[in-house]
Formats: sequence, C-alpha cells, structure tokens
Amino acid sequence: MLFFDVAYILCCNFYKKREANIFKISGLILLSFVFLTDMMLVTFMLTEFFSETFGSDYFYTRRYYIDLGAIPVFLFILYLRYFKITNYDEVVKKMYSLTPNKRNTYCIIALVYIVLSIGSLLIYVFYKGGIKSGWW
Repeated sequence: MLFFDVAYILCCNFYKKREANIFKISGLILLSFVFLTDMMLVTFMLTEFFSETFGSDYFYTRRYYIDLGAIPVFLFILYLRYFKITNYDEVVKKMYSLTPNKRNTYCIIALVYIVLSIGSLLIYVFYKGGIKSGWW
C-alpha cells in the first residue's frame, strides 16, 4: 500500500505548484488515469493475443465500455482511500517517516511505474495505429 501512497504523493506534487488549491484532486485524477492506462493496455493485449479464448466479437466490442466503466470505479476507490480513510498529510507524514534511502527507492520505483504505464500504452497505440495505416 505504501507504493500506491508514494505514487499518489508524486502525482499530487506534480500539480502542487501549478494548482495550489486543488492539487490533491488533480493528483487523484492523474493516479486513476495511470491505473486506467494499465487496464486499457491489459484489455487491448487480451483482445489482441487471446481473442479466440474470450470470443472474438463479444470481448473485442465491449473493451472500451469496460475501460470507461473502470474510470468511476478507480476514482471512487481512490477517493475513499485518500479523502475518507486517510488524507494527504497523513500519507506524507508516513512517507517521510521512512529512511531517506528507502523513501528515494520508493519514489524512483513509483515514478518509473507512472512513466512506464503511460508510455507503454502510448507505444502500443502508436504501434497498432502504424500497422493499420500502413506505416510499417
């Protein structure tokens, strides 16, 4: 759970200087977008490589609805976690109670996770778009 807390703090800190009043909400939205990109990549890969297992038309045509339906679920779960159960200040205090070496390790791993989540989906989308339009 500490890994996701650090990822939430990194997402909030991305917006902290730009949006001083609503950076916690913006961080929540960014973190839910990161989870959504992971889910989209998984559903795209499942329909690409295991289409005969899931039934080619049924799962393929509904994968966008599954992903769009996951957005409110992620937002609700993260809202409960970071606004009702705990808050930003408690999470920051818990993170800074770690040793600096451990805190830096969590921050680096969380940052790599966020960048790879968004980057891998974009690479896959450009690759599939390039195949369909004949770029390669």
